[in-house]
Amino acid sequence: MKKFFYTSFLCLLLAGCKAKERIVVEQRDSVRTEVVERVVYVPDTVAVEIEREVEKVVVRDTISDLRNKYAHSRAQVLQDGYLLHTLESIPQTIVVERPAKVVYKDSIVYRDRCVSKEEVKEQRAGAWTKIKIALGAVLTGFLLGAFVCGMKK
Repeated sequence: MKKFFYTSFLCLLLAGCKAKERIVVEQRDSVRTEVVERVVYVPDTVAVEIEREVEKVVVRDTISDLRNKYAHSRAQVLQDGYLLHTLESIPQTIVVERPAKVVYKDSIVYRDRCVSKEEVKEQRAGAWTKIKIALGAVLTGFLLGAFVCGMKK
């Protein structure tokens, strides 16, 4: 009886089914960075500091004129002995405009993600595999029968 049990167990092991084949499908990710530069010229106002100018004049006449690039001055002695002195600024705007260069840099990152999938590939059973499955079922029945018969004794 022990020989039959061991022989049946050995046949059952040899007639087992094949495990399913697992295939891992992996897709890699990629990263691409693109830098976009944009140059814009913006009008910029610059204030110019005016330098100090001093001018003097001495004359023997009754009228004196003095002028520089920013003002005009006139002094004169009137007939009644009074001194009349006028100072006029020359109307002007000293503002210098020049284009200022502004650079905008944008970084665009393109990223493709990594996807990993596990697929179970089931193969169709061939003729030999079908015979082994059927034999396995028969041998399992014999093994159970032998076990039940052994338990009754």
